[in-house]
Amino acid sequence: MAHTQDSLIALQLVASIALESSKILFPLAVANQSGPAAKVAIQLKFIAENISEQELSQIPLEAQTICTKALQDLLQIAEWPPSRTLRDQPHIEKGPRELRRTLIHLFQNEASKRRVRQSVTKFCKERPYVIQPFESRFTYLSDLLTKNWVESQSNLTGTAAHSLPPPRDVYPNQVHKLLIDGVQSHAACMREGHAGPGLQATAKPNWHITRLCLESGFRTEDKRVLFKVVTATSKMTHWQEFAFRVPMQRKENFDPSKFTLIANGDACKYLDNPTYARLSIGKYKFSKIKLSYTVARAFWQFYNSELMNVRWTSEDISLFRLDQDFSSPEDILLRVFVSFPFGSECKKSPAESYDEGYYTHRYPRILCLGVILLEIGLGQAIEMGNASEPFSVEHINRVHIKAGLKLRELKKTKWDGFRSKGCFDEAVENCLESVNFKETTNRQRSQHQSRSGERPHLSERRDALYRKVVAPLSRLAMVGYQNSDEPPLIRIPNQVRSKSISANDEEFQHSWDEIHHTHSSFLSGHSENREGFLHHLQVISGHITRCRRVAKAIKPIRVAILDTGCYKELEFFKDDRRSNRIKGWKDFTTAGSHSATDTFGHGTFMARLLMHVAPIADIYVIRVAENTEDLENHEQNIVKACDMLLSIGNAIVHAGLDPEWKADIISMSFGMFNEHKNISDAINKVTKERDGSVLFFAAAGNQGIKKENFPASHGDVISIYATNSEGAFLDSNPSQPDDGPKLLGTYGADIPSSIRNEIQTHFPDADLSAGSSIATAIAAGVAAMMLSYVAALPSLLKYKPFETVCAKLHKKSGMQQMLYSMSVLKGYKHYFINPVGFWGEKKKDLEVLTTVCAAVDKIND
Repeated sequence: MAHTQDSLIALQLVASIALESSKILFPLAVANQSGPAAKVAIQLKFIAENISEQELSQIPLEAQTICTKALQDLLQIAEWPPSRTLRDQPHIEKGPRELRRTLIHLFQNEASKRRVRQSVTKFCKERPYVIQPFESRFTYLSDLLTKNWVESQSNLTGTAAHSLPPPRDVYPNQVHKLLIDGVQSHAACMREGHAGPGLQATAKPNWHITRLCLESGFRTEDKRVLFKVVTATSKMTHWQEFAFRVPMQRKENFDPSKFTLIANGDACKYLDNPTYARLSIGKYKFSKIKLSYTVARAFWQFYNSELMNVRWTSEDISLFRLDQDFSSPEDILLRVFVSFPFGSECKKSPAESYDEGYYTHRYPRILCLGVILLEIGLGQAIEMGNASEPFSVEHINRVHIKAGLKLRELKKTKWDGFRSKGCFDEAVENCLESVNFKETTNRQRSQHQSRSGERPHLSERRDALYRKVVAPLSRLAMVGYQNSDEPPLIRIPNQVRSKSISANDEEFQHSWDEIHHTHSSFLSGHSENREGFLHHLQVISGHITRCRRVAKAIKPIRVAILDTGCYKELEFFKDDRRSNRIKGWKDFTTAGSHSATDTFGHGTFMARLLMHVAPIADIYVIRVAENTEDLENHEQNIVKACDMLLSIGNAIVHAGLDPEWKADIISMSFGMFNEHKNISDAINKVTKERDGSVLFFAAAGNQGIKKENFPASHGDVISIYATNSEGAFLDSNPSQPDDGPKLLGTYGADIPSSIRNEIQTHFPDADLSAGSSIATAIAAGVAAMMLSYVAALPSLLKYKPFETVCAKLHKKSGMQQMLYSMSVLKGYKHYFINPVGFWGEKKKDLEVLTTVCAAVDKIND
């Protein structure tokens, strides 16, 4: 994956262009007596000043991610009025650099500036409600930047609220003590626990070599902290991974059915028979930033624990490559580990601090962290010397001087395409300056007065370590590299896993090759097929069909479409293989037709798209309205409203509970402004009687700044937003508050003209415009194909216990997590469901199963 950092770049580019834009806009706003436009100009000036007065690494992630939209807004104003069609608005798909390049080109000479002034004048003459969305967005960005600056100035530590550790990384110090004690107990080598002659325990009491994964230590919602550990056999023939969930409270309710319990010393038995049950061992390539952040974060977490008694240098941190069975030869897939403070491998660390003596750096452990970060940044080892007295004054001072020289080298080094390297350099430099971690006078006084043994100076030093080192690296990792919250995880099943068998015959290899070919053409923009992403989705469905045939999966997935009906005489449906897939019809409108019909075309369009994406799903069509206006404007007519709401409620119950239907998925490409009890009750009834094993999809809406539509806003419904074919969220989507949930969006635009023309031949007045209705039908199709696929996986891979895992995708929580796993982050809480990319990055069915298990595991986290 390319190391993109569009959010940080967008922030820099907005700073460079906002002031120039303000100078052009403000006098024209005054001349045209446009108060809203003048406010936009003023906010642009504030934005430019606020960004210039703050360190980029200290600016909140949210402000960074919305700056691309700010650039798009500036370009739209400079080229006002906007085109009415999405295809004629190329700025929507442009990246930050291209947007700024276009804006600078517009401002570069007097002729182009004259055209810009003409466009801006037209913008200033618009009615206030047209300008208001621009004013709101720029005001929000300005307020966000101002608030951050005020917080950083008023806070004695010089840190804004967003620089505090995320909640998942914060837990009581006792957790570390419980972890180390527990691991030491479990890692004890018991002679009687070994069966094989090659795995005999040593004669004297000892521990198996055990290391902690630095990419763990995350707090879960059940008030436990998840750690991952690997333990080696006594002969070092292989490593086995274990998961430890450490309680944050002394007493807690525990469900033993969810975990494999390992008694003290029983790890030996598991080492004799490697299960490889945890297949998803954090598969991603390390970048300099991500590796640095991983090490620094773990160092900070354990700074006040016994793990600091182990030396932390590049010689002591291990990078493990994954088993070749679970990775491709060309990828270097690594995890980062450090030793525990017991056993023969343990090397003693220096003291935490030196209060006396002529030390140039009084906190040698932090100095060692700085050296590690230097080595990562430079890509070279730094020789720390073989002093006769390790960590003596002479040794530490020599290391410190050498690190300072290497820091100069690092600052001169350029990372191609990375424009925020200065943030990384600053984090490294902070490690090398011991004054950054010196306790205050108040802390020193409290240290002498305290008898509790809590060592308050360590707490303050640890806080400074996060602010000065971890926080900047965290922002770079999250913004620059789209770092995932946590590597995927599969719990060890209660039944020891036997060796899985992958379907690797020529047919499957050809199928995967075809997926990779279409993915490559999709990424390059040189797809030979005019149907674009729809063609790629069909290629994926072809592979799923082959998997089901080999696995002898018979029961199809059932999808109910609630809309304006379906016109089966459409050319697409004349193929018997497709028409036979329409298994059920019901008309709940007053017309009460007994055969499939559609007088408007919207429902036919949705059915056409869904079947295109999911050709092997069984389709059940319910007519709940004769046209989309009835759905959207029904509240204007009380009698019609009652009929409409009753129709939709009855349709939901019929689709979900009728013995001959019992749909797995119910797709609703419509919405209304207000919640209605009749529909809510119907959804609740179906969800309860089906024990949650039914998926509802609904359109979020196309009203721009208005709130999310109902029933998309219902708690049991997966709300779908619209994107273009590149994954950019459309402006027509409803707005969400900052504290709202993560948003899921997928293809809701760029439908091939051949499909639209096919519909309009029969329905010239049909509304086929881009939006969340299209996205909902496609998302429901993607979900149907995923359910079709996972139904075949346990048989395909010869491992029946995974049937229980795969069944969880039939519930909203499981499918939602699966869709997040298939998504790409496109902005603050905006996730683009990208099945083309998801499948294109996989190489075999085992990898997909691994991701499914990881998604299911996150349901409880």
